[in-house]
Amino acid sequence: MPIMAIAYLLVALWILFANLSAVPDMLSLIVMSAFGLGPAVGGAAGYAIKAAMENGIKRGLFSNEAGMGSTPNAAAQATVKHPAAQGLVQSFGVFVDTIVICSCTAVVILLSGVYERLMSESPGRASKGYNLPKMPWLII
Repeated sequence: MPIMAIAYLLVALWILFANLSAVPDMLSLIVMSAFGLGPAVGGAAGYAIKAAMENGIKRGLFSNEAGMGSTPNAAAQATVKHPAAQGLVQSFGVFVDTIVICSCTAVVILLSGVYERLMSESPGRASKGYNLPKMPWLII
């Protein structure tokens, strides 16, 4: 262990023993702060933001591979008069994939009535339609 880490631990232990009478109040504060309504809401909000960002990034990569590095390899092989022209072609591809194709997917799902049926059913019952044939215990 490095000298600074040992020194830090020794100082922390010295402070702990110097304030031994305040340890029960400190532990109570930790427990009350960790298991209250405010921390639960904060944790849920943080998780929701993380999940939204994660799903957005996954869907973006699934849709058009923007930023993944595979599309620029194909674009690099193109012979054009000006690099900006190739950039415009590539950005048009991202627009078509993300805006046009994804919007068409949303329109088809909303028009098919599947969305209303899934929203009216319980999550467990709705997911039964998505089981794998040989593994009914696995819900997708």
